[in-house]
Amino acid sequence: MTLADIADSTGLSVSTVSRTVRGKYIQCKRGVIPAKLFFTTKLESKSGARSVDEAKKLLREVIDGEDKTAPLSDAQLSDILTQKGFSISRRTVAKYRDELGIPGTYVRKK
Repeated sequence: MTLADIADSTGLSVSTVSRTVRGKYIQCKRGVIPAKLFFTTKLESKSGARSVDEAKKLLREVIDGEDKTAPLSDAQLSDILTQKGFSISRRTVAKYRDELGIPGTYVRKK
């Protein structure tokens, strides 16, 4: 579910829904969770819209399967993700890698 889905169903703008969700938290058994985490972000791909979570999952899989003596650069990772249907820039790969807690090439090299 995206912010745009909520905006469409309520007749509000996406920015209004975003402002409403910002700073709101939900208390559950696992603790207090930001309401924003319940919404996904879509990426445009060759096969249609896909979620950022899918791209991050694929990025983690590619990095986990790489040669640890010669890890892939962010540009190479971007090319691989593009071949697999995600059009993601090198800078976005670096951002997602940081969000996943995966270090850069020099730190990953063994």
